[in-house]
Amino acid sequence: MKKLIRPAALLLILTLLAGALSGCRLGEQKRLRERAKAHLTRLENHKDVSDTFTLSEEKVKYSDRSASVPFQASSKTYGESFTVWVSRQDDTVTDDYYGLYLRDEAEKKTGAVLKEALGEGTPETRASFMKIGSPVLSLHAAGSLEELLKISGETLKMNNVMEIRLKLAGGANPDEAAVDKALIALREKGYYCRFYPYVSEAVWFEILPDGFWKNVQSGADNGAYLNRTEYTPAAGN
Repeated sequence: MKKLIRPAALLLILTLLAGALSGCRLGEQKRLRERAKAHLTRLENHKDVSDTFTLSEEKVKYSDRSASVPFQASSKTYGESFTVWVSRQDDTVTDDYYGLYLRDEAEKKTGAVLKEALGEGTPETRASFMKIGSPVLSLHAAGSLEELLKISGETLKMNNVMEIRLKLAGGANPDEAAVDKALIALREKGYYCRFYPYVSEAVWFEILPDGFWKNVQSGADNGAYLNRTEYTPAAGN
């Protein structure tokens, strides 16, 4: 005859299991945090890095299926944070610090290209980068914007790591001719990226080695619907 577990006993067992799992999770997170700190020390010791990093003390949330755990680290030099990913499957630890130390360079170089292409006025350029946890981009692997784009394009097969936003005086939108000139100028310099020329970010362009794509995000499906079509600048005909 099967013995039935009383509700009180079952509750005790479940409580003990939850406590054990919580202890395991805390122990794992402590080990992962130490690996993240060690990675930041390596980054600080890089010959081209003049910065100090602080790992966030906030508890990291992740699921049992997470292959890697993201930790936030703050930069004293830039006054902003970036991400350190610690793998739970192997010894890999990666970062996206490139998004901070290459941003000013990206804004200056792409801004100069756009100013020359558009001629009138001085367009304000804002640059940012996609957050990618890859060993080939970590630990200050890219010494320049061009090197980052080369690594991401040739090794990762990603040509839209950089994002450029164009802002004209008074919040105006450039006309189609200006957008076409900007697209061609950026591509000629090898600055492959996502290009946002308008105040609204519902329309943007992909500048790739083999051409251009226009993306339009409509209101369908609560804004999730995206129409992506190949684009040919009129100035390029």
